[in-house]
Amino acid sequence: MPALLAITIDGDGIELHALAQAVSNFADLLTSIGTELDPDSVLPSWEIAALSYASPARVLARARPTEGHIENRIAETCVAGMQALGERPERPEGFSDEALMKTKGLAELTGNGIRSIGVEDPANPGGASLVTLLTAENAAAVLAPARSAEGKAPGYENYGSVSGPAEAFNLHTVPFFTVWDMITGQPVRCFFGEDDREEIAGIVAMKRIVTAEGMLHRNNDGRLTSIRPVHSFRVIDDPPTGDLDSFFGLFGGIENTQEHLRRIRGG
Repeated sequence: MPALLAITIDGDGIELHALAQAVSNFADLLTSIGTELDPDSVLPSWEIAALSYASPARVLARARPTEGHIENRIAETCVAGMQALGERPERPEGFSDEALMKTKGLAELTGNGIRSIGVEDPANPGGASLVTLLTAENAAAVLAPARSAEGKAPGYENYGSVSGPAEAFNLHTVPFFTVWDMITGQPVRCFFGEDDREEIAGIVAMKRIVTAEGMLHRNNDGRLTSIRPVHSFRVIDDPPTGDLDSFFGLFGGIENTQEHLRRIRGG
């Protein structure tokens, strides 16, 4: 049975922007949970299965099945995590800082004409969660200890870059490509805008080596998992003519590419 999730938005005089933001935050939350559960898995694409304009408004989302069936775990983790955050200020399983931020943003929309927001799994009668301002407060409380004096979360988000070969062009949900970090050897998902689709498709097809810059996101262990969004990217290798397995000597006059990248990235 395909994974299903429904978001219900109730209220009087709901502003169009608030409605769109609620659906957008919910979609981003599912992406964040999927990335946290399995950074190397292909994330499912969530499509609208049913849409009700009656009061309350209800959007039923259905996941396209993936090989690893991660969509079922995403649905279960989402509902359980939001239920938990509605009760206490503790980090739910599968909720990165990014997921907590999206949950907080969703809960804070209970205003602007929105009276309540609910998330449920139609296949599970007990799988429903009401998102309230208490949910937002609890999410904020979980995030608070990790924040620095400047109000930023050092393990969560900061501006930076990653360099390596670009692969795995993916158009499911929010489009992204993968850069294999030359420092750690780990994959980093780089989420980009529609305007860059054609250029990135060509770069990925040729497995060019790039530097992508933007907001760096890390998991609970501090490992860099994604750049979201990518603000800029540039190709840093010569046109491919042979084996791309060796990444050393890409920069003229630099004896060790990895040491150079560590230096410019502040490592």
